[in-house]
Amino acid sequence: MCRWSDQSGKPCKSWEKYILRKGDKIDLPLRWNEMETSGLVGKRFGCAFFLRSAKIFSVREKRSSSRLDSAMRNILSHALRFCVLTAIAAFARSIMAEESATSLSRVSIPYRAENLDALRRGFAQPPQGAGPWVYWFWWDNAVTKEEITRELEEMATAGFAGAEIRCVDALWLREQFKVELPRTGHKPLAYLSPEFLECLEHACATAKRLGLNPGMGWPPGGTWITPQYQSRMLLSESVLAEGGRLLEISVPQKIAQAEMVFAWRLAPNQEKQVEPDSFIDLSGSLTGEKRKLIWQAPAGRWLIGFFRTGFGGPLDKATGYPPDPGSAEAMRFHLEYFFTRLDPVLQKYYGTTLTDLASDSWEYDGRPFWTPEIFRAFEPVAGRPLRPAMYALLDYGPDAERIRDQVSRAENELVRRNYFGLLAEFAHQRGLRSRPQPYGRGLHRDLFASYDNCDIPEVEQGVFPAVAVWIAHVTGKPLITMEACTFLSHDNVELGDFGKSFGPWQINPDLLRRHANLDFARGINRIQMHSFGYSPPGIDLPGWRMYAEIPLNRNVIWWPYLRLLNKWIARNQLVLQSGIPVADAVIYPVEGNPPEKIAKISTDTEPATAMNSIDALSRPFFSRLKKNRKHPISKTSC
Repeated sequence: MCRWSDQSGKPCKSWEKYILRKGDKIDLPLRWNEMETSGLVGKRFGCAFFLRSAKIFSVREKRSSSRLDSAMRNILSHALRFCVLTAIAAFARSIMAEESATSLSRVSIPYRAENLDALRRGFAQPPQGAGPWVYWFWWDNAVTKEEITRELEEMATAGFAGAEIRCVDALWLREQFKVELPRTGHKPLAYLSPEFLECLEHACATAKRLGLNPGMGWPPGGTWITPQYQSRMLLSESVLAEGGRLLEISVPQKIAQAEMVFAWRLAPNQEKQVEPDSFIDLSGSLTGEKRKLIWQAPAGRWLIGFFRTGFGGPLDKATGYPPDPGSAEAMRFHLEYFFTRLDPVLQKYYGTTLTDLASDSWEYDGRPFWTPEIFRAFEPVAGRPLRPAMYALLDYGPDAERIRDQVSRAENELVRRNYFGLLAEFAHQRGLRSRPQPYGRGLHRDLFASYDNCDIPEVEQGVFPAVAVWIAHVTGKPLITMEACTFLSHDNVELGDFGKSFGPWQINPDLLRRHANLDFARGINRIQMHSFGYSPPGIDLPGWRMYAEIPLNRNVIWWPYLRLLNKWIARNQLVLQSGIPVADAVIYPVEGNPPEKIAKISTDTEPATAMNSIDALSRPFFSRLKKNRKHPISKTSC
């Protein structure tokens, strides 16, 4: 049974009627010799597991007794329903994992403690591999072998386990570079050029000598992405016209040259509703280089939609363009171009020194995202062709919301299969692990499917951390990484649960430790600090850096003491990575008191699933239920 007690320690006989107040405690029985631990409940009523002595962090005002009774019953009803659904999903995934343990086999942790004695030894002297990683930015690829060696040696001495190379076009440093590049003997190297690849190979060789892992990652793309393979966006405009006459309508200026023109008769006496069966494809009625529509319109009032596919924006902080993530042809072209140049130089390091192929959050400037593949992908999802239903993309009904959802689902499937799927396929062919951040602006994704398609889920500080954690727990992925400290040194940036950012000179090891504590409490078990900026001697302080980073190099006064913090992080990560997450209880997130519906999602890129904003019960819990039939899923065990 769950035992509830108030602040005085007096147990409550009827826990269904208990009012949760700040400071109250919940005692749960620990079975199967589990380690005793404690944790916090999230700020909202929900989204956390209760373990022994977990304090209630949120406060609910007392309403009426009958209303609270109803609220608790509803909450328990939702929790029970969730447990059953999650049990089915977990058992299904367990069966798949037993048949082909591909996800777990690709993410081995060589330093993982296999027993308590090994854990004690590792805790006393944590292995280098258990330490945090750091992003290592190469500004305009202006690097030399000598400086690469010196900086990697500094990172190894500071206790970092990995240095992920990120090649960036540093537009904000160009004026500074005019003076400091000649002074330090540096020059920009063209990405994937022979000189660049020579420096990249030297970085891997040096990292191997030092026991570091030089990961690689940034959004895919480059100067080789031609318009044929470039990412797209959809432009649209609508015109209303009275029929029963010859219409001559100029294509709206925003569209310029229309590719598709469709018409629907408006439903009488209904605002913004069309008659779906009245669809007419007018694309063949365009004249004058597709700048004018000439059409003998039937009687009625008509909605005419003009559509054109445009190109998305350039790469974020890099030269060139991203490939169409919804096109298998475009993604294969990009990945084959990339690895054809990389393989001869780095294949001897694949799977050993170089283990991770990362992809940063997709900062996509074309909105809304579009791909020509969407027409083929939509019909299996919706059971009908897309063109006659494109009135929904002009904000007309009927069923506009459902059609837009079907478009989003078709897009999700294309991106999952052709972007994340091919990224993982090319990585696995080389013994690498895929580690993407499957979110960002301008692109809708099913985060569950995207994270399930990768080997190591990664999130950015303050961006979907709970989602990545519960997906990793459900799918059995042992590593969950976080891009940590992003914008922490930027002036007055709102960081959600992390509060506001600090100024560039207010960062210190204690502040980083407190943020790491919060990351670990939320389920992250490997931190990737943002970042170490390549900075040779002889340049102005604090060195070459990005606006979103904290400066992590010899130019900060506490650099000599960073190894102590990194050793503390390594201890925590060794313990977290050596164990298996176990949770015996969950509170289902709801809105209102009494709860009437599932909590709303916070952004348009997060999928509206029943498991939004909460962690999922772990596999060990369900496997123990199978072995211990005397502990069925019920109100007391949930």
